[in-house]
This record gives sequence, structure tokens and C-alpha cells, in this order.
Amino acid sequence: MIDPSLIDSDEQLIWWGNPAPARYALRKAAYTLPFGIFFFAFSLFWIYGAYRAGTNANNQLGFQFWMFGIPFVAVGACMVLAPAWYFFRATATTYALTDRRAIIDISGPFARRTSIPLNQMPFVEVRGSTEGPGHVLFQEANPYSRY
Repeated sequence: MIDPSLIDSDEQLIWWGNPAPARYALRKAAYTLPFGIFFFAFSLFWIYGAYRAGTNANNQLGFQFWMFGIPFVAVGACMVLAPAWYFFRATATTYALTDRRAIIDISGPFARRTSIPLNQMPFVEVRGSTEGPGHVLFQEANPYSRY
């Protein structure tokens, strides 16, 4: 159910919903995940190569050189885990549409609430879907109009 504190007392709730977590996560991480897999694998390859070179040379420089790759492994791991993060965020996200504004409420450890008055949105598109509920898209301009 929707949090009653999202709606003002003189506002009327028209629609509210939550994103499908799996679809949301895959859509949001569509570019991050493939690049992250490559980046993560290359970082591990880099560390392994630097470690092997350091142990073959028996010097301290090899140890320091593979340590340089640790931040890159961490960034790659974050990119690979991005779908899990988006899945978690989708479970904590609520969209609401009232007679005066559109609201995006994300609860959890990094809570955020966005509220946009409808009179500041020049274009709203409603798309039906054969797979279930449709979509309400808020855009800056009508994509079909020509200027």
C-alpha cells in the first residue's frame, strides 16, 4: 500500500504502483553489466599477471604492482553487482500520480522522494502492454511532434 504521508490532504490519488524488480534491474543495468563483466575479468587478469611477474622476479615491486589493480577489481565488482542493487531499489520504490503531481518515493538506506507538479510536465504518455500493466512516461517533450 502507498504511504499516506506522500499525499497532501487536499490531493486525490489517481494511480500508484511499484516497478517489477527483475525487469527494472535488467533495464537499468543493460549497459553496466556487460561492460562490468569485461572490466572485472580484465582487472583479475591484470592482478594475476602482475602477481606472477612479481613472484618470478622475487622483488618488492611486483607486490606493489598487483596492489594497484585492487581498486579496479572493486569497481568491476560494483558494475557486476549493479543488477542486484537495482533489484533492491525497485523493491523499495513507489510511483504515485495525483491530480496535481507525480511522485517517485524510494525508501531504504538511501531514501529519496521526488515530486514534480503536473503543470511542469509538458508531455505525459500512457502505453498499454500485453504483458501486464502498462507504462506512464513523463517526458520533456512529445517525441512525435516536429518543431
